Amino acid sequence: AEDAAEGRSAFMNHHFPASDIPVQARALYVRNPVRAMPTVDYRPAPLRPARAEDDPLDMSDCALRSISPIHLQYLRNMGVAASASFSIVKDGVLWGLVACHHFSPRRLELDVRIACRALAFSLARQIKAREETNIYRERVRLRTFEDRIVELLSREGSLEAALSRHLAEVQQMLAGDGVAVVRAGEIVTAGRSPDPDAIATLVDWIVKNGPHPVYATSEQSASGLPLGASAPLAAGVLAMTLSPSTPWMVLWFRAEAVETVEWAGNPHKATTPGENGVLNPRASFEAWSQTVRGKARRWSIAEVEAAERLAGAIQNV
Repeated sequence: AEDAAEGRSAFMNHHFPASDIPVQARALYVRNPVRAMPTVDYRPAPLRPARAEDDPLDMSDCALRSISPIHLQYLRNMGVAASASFSIVKDGVLWGLVACHHFSPRRLELDVRIACRALAFSLARQIKAREETNIYRERVRLRTFEDRIVELLSREGSLEAALSRHLAEVQQMLAGDGVAVVRAGEIVTAGRSPDPDAIATLVDWIVKNGPHPVYATSEQSASGLPLGASAPLAAGVLAMTLSPSTPWMVLWFRAEAVETVEWAGNPHKATTPGENGVLNPRASFEAWSQTVRGKARRWSIAEVEAAERLAGAIQNV
C-alpha cells in the first residue's frame, strides 16, 4: 500500500533487491522497531568520553543511534530529506516495514512515534491472524479431499486402476495443472502434463535424488531436476512416492507462470565501489522491468503435508 503527495514518484508495486537492506540492518529493525531520522544532513556527535580500553557502546536499542553513512547516501539518492520506519514483526521475524519519507527535514514527536509503533504492532497481529485463518481453511479443504480419495480407493478393487480412474479428483486436490501416476514404467496422465519420456526422466531423477515420500519444487530449473521440453508444463513438480523400488509415484505438475517484476532501479547495480573501498549505494530508482520465467505457483506447506498424509493413507489401503 502507498500514500504519496501529488507529483511525487510512486514506489507502488516496485521490488527492491535484498542488498538494499543488509542482514545487520534487518536484525536491527527487529530489535528496534522504530527508526526516525529528522534530517539526512545531521552531523553525528561522538560519545564522550571515549576510552580506548572500553568496548564500543552498543546503542542498538537507542533512538539516537547514528545512521549508516551508506543508508544516508541511499536516501539522498532518492531525494529524501527525512525518514521514519516502523517494523512489522511477525513471530520474531521482520515481515515488512511501514516506511515514511519526507522531502524536507521533519521531526516526529514522541507521541506520534508511539502511536505509529502501536499501529505497526496491531497490523502485525492482524496479518498473523489472517494468515493462520487461511492456513486453517486450506488444511480443512485438503483433509476433505484426502478422505474423499481414500474412500474411493478403499471401495474399489485394484488400487492402480482406482487411482487411474479418479485422476481428476487427485489433480484437483492439490490444484495441479496436470497429474500423472507412474508404476513399473506405465504412465497414466490427466490435465496438462509433460510427455511420457519427460515424466520417466523426472521419475528416475526423483528416485535417485529426491527425498521420500514427498518431493516438491516450484522452480524446476533451480532444483537440479533434468530440463527439457517438459519445463513450461512442469516448472513446478510435487511427487508423492508410494514405492521407490517399483517405482510407484504420483506427480502433480504446475505450469510455468511468467511474471514481470517491476524493480525500483536495476537490481544488478545495487552498489558501486567508491574511494577507499567504501561502497556507494545505487543512485537510480527509475522503474526497471524484469521478466521471470521457469517458476510456477508455490506448493504450500499445507499441500506438502496433505501429500505426505495421502501417501501414508494409500499405503495403508
